[in-house]
Amino acid sequence: MIERVELEISSDCNAACPGCARTQKIDLVKPANLTLEQIQTWFPNPKNIQFKFCGVLGDPIVNPECMEITKYLVDNGGKIQYSTNGGRNSADWWRELGTLGIDVHFCVDGTGTNHIYRVNTNYKIIKRNICLLYTSPSPRDRTRSRMPSS
Repeated sequence: MIERVELEISSDCNAACPGCARTQKIDLVKPANLTLEQIQTWFPNPKNIQFKFCGVLGDPIVNPECMEITKYLVDNGGKIQYSTNGGRNSADWWRELGTLGIDVHFCVDGTGTNHIYRVNTNYKIIKRNICLLYTSPSPRDRTRSRMPSS
């Protein structure tokens, strides 16, 4: 039985990090996205599987079907974790994602230096997205914030 799966659902990214092979134009892969149809075919019963959407060369939130893929897996009992620079998508998108109760690891390289290492991202937008995600009502408890206490 499969317990954990790590997927790069997009090989595209909104950032242009200086150390990334994609930015350095090393010809590894052409930008591509996994589709909801592919995920449904590969995982017809995702119940109790831990999915990690990683960002090795791409960022999962760049995939235009990211939300639909996430909803499919969550609605069918999968558990999701993202690794993302968090610098893309609308406020409404992040609010909706927050209601799905997934784990998100934001890759931020300092509050004053993020723009140096995560080129083409905006720390203010990333901070907004973090706040929207964690202040959206969780499906487990729709009455209070999931924002970590400081």
